[in-house]
Amino acid sequence: MDYDDVFQYIGEAGLYQMFLFFLLGLPSYLAGPISIIPNFAGYTQKHWCYVEGLQTYPHDWQKYVAIPNVDGNEEQYDSCIMYDLDYENMTDDVIRNWNRSLMISDDTATRDCGAWVYDKSEFVSTIVSDVGITLISLTWATQPNMVLVIISIKLPENVIM
Repeated sequence: MDYDDVFQYIGEAGLYQMFLFFLLGLPSYLAGPISIIPNFAGYTQKHWCYVEGLQTYPHDWQKYVAIPNVDGNEEQYDSCIMYDLDYENMTDDVIRNWNRSLMISDDTATRDCGAWVYDKSEFVSTIVSDVGITLISLTWATQPNMVLVIISIKLPENVIM
């Protein structure tokens, strides 16, 4: 008996086959979009240190006053350290008339951030900004997708997930 003859005998696309298709196919169909959600929900937004005393100023000015540049690049600010200055006791005039080349030198002390301000121009909220896992987010947020990719590559063809 041929393979196609069996289907003609038992029925090619009956109610039972449609039931199985929706029972097994629908979860597989929905798994695709669900597997890419971490790419968006785990996105690491641009961020910089929250500086007590500067929260009323625009973000660009906060970075200019309190955040060191990365490798001398004046357009890129560090995301995990800030200058160790007492901004809360500085007058408004000092901060508004801040001249970075006069106020900051190469040996100005820095310290690690305790909290962060997130750029919300691309994403308003992600799990990284909501939970505050900025320091480990580069590896933590990508781990689930990395595991899925490795499993899909390494599994033998006859294993069905």
